[in-house]
Parts: sequence; C-alpha cells; structure tokens
Amino acid sequence: MPTHQWLFEFSDEARDKLKKLSSTDRRAMFTTIAVLLSSSNPLAAPGTKKLVGSDGQWRIRQGDYRLVISLETQVIVKDKHTYKGLLRIEDIDHRSKIYKKGGN
Repeated sequence: MPTHQWLFEFSDEARDKLKKLSSTDRRAMFTTIAVLLSSSNPLAAPGTKKLVGSDGQWRIRQGDYRLVISLETQVIVKDKHTYKGLLRIEDIDHRSKIYKKGGN
C-alpha cells in the first residue's frame, strides 16, 4: 500500500530530463518528490512558490535545479487506494534555464 497521499506522474519532458541528471542530483530530486507526495499540502512545502504568469504551476527548489509541478485536488481512487489528487511533475531543469522557457 502506498505511503504517499498524492498520485503522481511525470511529463515526458520531465522524465527525460530526470534520466540525464547525475545520480546525486537524481536522488535529491526523488527525495524532494517523496516529501511532496507525503505532504498534506505539497504547495506549502519549503521552497515551493507559484510561478509568476503561470496558470497553476509551482516551482520547488532542489539545489541548482527546479521542479515545475501542477496539482489537481480532485480525489482519485486507484488500486484500492484513495489519493488526495494528482501531482504532476511538468518539468525539471537547471535554475539558469527553467525560467527562460515560454511562460515560465
């Protein structure tokens, strides 16, 4: 049975970028994601801020990298487990690049 409160998924872009990170940075990202998933409110987690000019996207600091997430708060039941909603990892990139993308 899952220990996290939120169902989650990666965008294809975020999954590809995660694979390219060093093992140390990847481990740190997974630790940050685990904290978000076990939180009753991921948007209140330390280092989480709303992206200016975005429609429902938030960023979380992890060292020199940033995770861009979105959160849907509709209850989801999957495999006999009830989740508070869906946390989607939209993008992962270095802090020098993440904000230069369209709309971010």
